[in-house]
Amino acid sequence: MKRHLLIFIVLLNIFTSSLFGQKSNFYLEDQIFFSITYNMLINKSDSIKQGGFSNGLNIGYMRDIPFNERRNFGVGVGINYSIGHYYQNISIKTFEDGTTEFQRLESKDYIRNKFSLSFLEIPFEIRYRTSTIDKDKFFRAYLGFKIGYRLRAYSKLKTQTTEIAYYNQPEFNWWRYGLTLNVGYSTWNFHMYYSLSKVFKDNTSAKPVVPENTAIPMDMNELSFGLTFYLI
Repeated sequence: MKRHLLIFIVLLNIFTSSLFGQKSNFYLEDQIFFSITYNMLINKSDSIKQGGFSNGLNIGYMRDIPFNERRNFGVGVGINYSIGHYYQNISIKTFEDGTTEFQRLESKDYIRNKFSLSFLEIPFEIRYRTSTIDKDKFFRAYLGFKIGYRLRAYSKLKTQTTEIAYYNQPEFNWWRYGLTLNVGYSTWNFHMYYSLSKVFKDNTSAKPVVPENTAIPMDMNELSFGLTFYLI
């Protein structure tokens, strides 16, 4: 994870180098940001239950590109690092031969169970705001789309007797993409992300608690919502 963050910081420095040569009669807004989110798994089987606080973090840079003289309408394109944790009741174990087993858990069988995903993403936004060159508090509405490549995936299971983690399991999709929305006033901005891609690859399923029951399909999307804060 530290290596991924270092790579991201280097790329962020490259993107932000253009910030420090702007002419005084022009201004750009909302270029460096971070978001804190609550993450939900949706469109899933009723057998899959979430528990605990499934949180996430996004940090990135957007190149603000105004289209009009007032500079309050345009687009943004940039780079973003995201990490998300999802607490739920499906254990994901990888064996020495490289095979993976998905197994539904009873609540009595574990203390904590999660999987975590991190992505390097390219976001794009259509941007509208009520800003001016001397107005630092304004309304904004940014509708966007982003696509990301998975940097890391791992699952962790904690029981009364053991705690074990598995890394880079192949059943997680390498790519994800979806819609974003950032809307608010001044410091407080509502953030939402809806993934159009699935978390897991096609035909991935989990074993039920009772072996005679039908396997549980691992078809699910992500829905995240929270707050976005703009630093520059």
